[in-house]
Amino acid sequence: MEMTILEALPGRTVLEIGEPLFSEQVRSVNAAKDLVGGIKAMFGANLREYGEDIQKTRAAALADLRAQGEAWGADALLGLRVDCRPFVNDGTVFFAMSAYATPVRWREA
Repeated sequence: MEMTILEALPGRTVLEIGEPLFSEQVRSVNAAKDLVGGIKAMFGANLREYGEDIQKTRAAALADLRAQGEAWGADALLGLRVDCRPFVNDGTVFFAMSAYATPVRWREA
């Protein structure tokens, strides 16, 4: 199944459009990473640890969307959008990843 940010794909005619699919993933950053990240941030360093957590969270959201699309019988997920928002709750840093797309069934044009 294809996943794309495009609203249509050349050479394909959409036969059926499903309800939008959504995935919300929330991950915490462990305290040690948060402490090290805070120290590095004071010096303008690359915070690779946070980047890795964001990548894992995004991968989980996309896998969830793919599973939902396959359950619907989609040939593709169109209009894919992903958004990441960090937030802090009781001193713990979290990443909230939202992803959504529209499942479609098509035929070759």
